[in-house]
Amino acid sequence: MIDYQRFTLDLTKATALTLAELASQRPDETVSVFGYETDSDVVVLTPLANTAEEHRRMVERRFYRDEGQVSYLSIQDWPLYGVGREHFERLSDVVNQYISEDDRSRSESFADRKLNLLRSFGRALRNAGSKEGGPFLAIFNSDPGLKDLALYYSIARLINPPGRMLDMYKRHVEGTLEGNGTTLEQLLRELKRDGMLIETL
Repeated sequence: MIDYQRFTLDLTKATALTLAELASQRPDETVSVFGYETDSDVVVLTPLANTAEEHRRMVERRFYRDEGQVSYLSIQDWPLYGVGREHFERLSDVVNQYISEDDRSRSESFADRKLNLLRSFGRALRNAGSKEGGPFLAIFNSDPGLKDLALYYSIARLINPPGRMLDMYKRHVEGTLEGNGTTLEQLLRELKRDGMLIETL
């Protein structure tokens, strides 16, 4: 079983190192987004970031239509996708070890492991990156299930202050869910009913 306290501490350290390196390497840019990409089983962990200036360049290249558009389905094409990856290699191995584990050796359920890892992700992002004027912090998935998208939002609202970026992210989530015949409120209720909603970190 993963030592989640140690994992969170190590993930916080890797995140802080990466953010410090970004600030040093791009002193004239503002880191606007930072987070981790995972998958629906939480067996993948990849750091990613964007800066306001990089986003503007993506708009100029017509990757995005305008400054307010962000498609998190395209994060693997961001220039800063995988930034600081060397700090996350051992942590990524810990997350990925579930694939090779024997079912009989597992001491926690799949659902408990998923929630515990996502809580660790949220805590590390909050501990390392949450500050006034800091980047928007989130967990990303380029091919999320609908409930996963609602679950990631439930974490984002715990680690980001109210404001434009959180509102924009919520609109993105709501638009995706409504386009698939459901609502954010409905899925949050279902997650809570099933014991899968993250309401505190």
